[in-house]
Amino acid sequence: FPVSADGNIGPVGAKPGREPVAFDITVNMLKQLAMNLKGRIDHPIENPEFDMTVDVSPFSLKKLLEETGQPIQADMSDPRSLSKVAVKAHLKGNSQRISISDGIIAIDESKIKFSVRTKDFLKPDITFDANLDGIDLNRYLPPKSDENTDTDKKSGSGGPTSKKSASIKSDSIKPDSIKTDYSFFRGLLLNGSLRAGKVKLNKTTAQDIHVKVSGKNGIFNLNPITAKLYKGRISGKAAINVKKDVPQSSIKLKLNNIECEPLVKDVLEKDTIKGDLTAKVALSMLGDDAEKIKKSLNGKGNFSVKSGAIKGIDLVAMVRNTDGAYGFAGTGSQKPETGFSELNVPFTITNGLFKTSDTRMVSTLLRVAVSGKANLLNKRIKFRIKPVVVTTSKTDKRKMKRSEVKVPVIVYGTLSSPKFRPDLRAVAKDKLEKEVFESKKFKKVFKKKKYAPYEDAAKSLLKGLLDGKE
Repeated sequence: FPVSADGNIGPVGAKPGREPVAFDITVNMLKQLAMNLKGRIDHPIENPEFDMTVDVSPFSLKKLLEETGQPIQADMSDPRSLSKVAVKAHLKGNSQRISISDGIIAIDESKIKFSVRTKDFLKPDITFDANLDGIDLNRYLPPKSDENTDTDKKSGSGGPTSKKSASIKSDSIKPDSIKTDYSFFRGLLLNGSLRAGKVKLNKTTAQDIHVKVSGKNGIFNLNPITAKLYKGRISGKAAINVKKDVPQSSIKLKLNNIECEPLVKDVLEKDTIKGDLTAKVALSMLGDDAEKIKKSLNGKGNFSVKSGAIKGIDLVAMVRNTDGAYGFAGTGSQKPETGFSELNVPFTITNGLFKTSDTRMVSTLLRVAVSGKANLLNKRIKFRIKPVVVTTSKTDKRKMKRSEVKVPVIVYGTLSSPKFRPDLRAVAKDKLEKEVFESKKFKKVFKKKKYAPYEDAAKSLLKGLLDGKE
């Protein structure tokens, strides 16, 4: 690559190699990069030490990489990204240690102030501090393409694929035979602090982010982790163990008074719930790719939402069996929802399988219990919602009594497209138990000696009919 240098070195002094040597050099590379090095070297022969300022003038990183024959492979949402990069810092050190102070990296409209101290290069001991004012990460991500999604849907998974897309897919696959080498990190001693004023990813914006990092003997801790998010706060800690070839990770998070509605809209692109979220989550996992992590994901936690509503489902209408509750009536202008004062969701995750058995929702009209599971691998769900009436309204009580309230609701399908249906089989079983097995006529029949031996068989037969069994 064409490189040119211009500047001054010296004077070398009366005793060359023993007295400080000043320098002021500008290096130009590929007509894109101009870097000025200004400072001095002390004891240049016996034990050289340098003290200098590095100033890299604004340049286009994208164009520089193209000139070197190593262009950025993926397209970015903003074609102007990485068109203005600049670096400035003060460096001081020798063969045993290096310190960087007053560092500034400017990337487009973002600015990072940083300092670094490093010693013992064979087993690096690094201390650092970095402060980012703000960044929109969406600018540097590939653009979302609805066209590709539509094409995939039309052609199906077995449809023809272009050579380019086939290449991209094959490159994105990480074979089991290719393993990441973590040996460098096992000998690394690390202590540092990361701060960011504002970071945007997709539609989510976090503010006042702080992460303290420490690492030794292949175990790295992020403690604490704090940030402001959707008018609430998130705090926690995480650990990554790379002593073995397969990384072990764990994370504990606390969420306090976070607004559910914008969070779910921005992250999941769903308008399903509103309210103030408080949560505690503890998770552990193995591996360094998404599939392995999901398969090994274990943990537990609790989500609590207060003064909110579940959108898209009217449980009151469902338990009343009113028209339109299950999607049979014409759609109106108002979206159905179920208001509540508190929603509490304790859960466990075992090898990627989410389970809850004691989810409770409290509203002015209903108490709702939910149990079920969600498979994070195939994204299929099955939950059962059981309502209990607590209304004090005489009108509501009369209406619900006539319409057979307490009909459980089954939620099934996928996480992205859940479906709802009444659990009529459970209602029938309950009626069978209360209105048949507990009835005076049934008991009277099987009190007789000749029928008594057949009571259990009769019950089993009737229950089997409801289960679809012979």
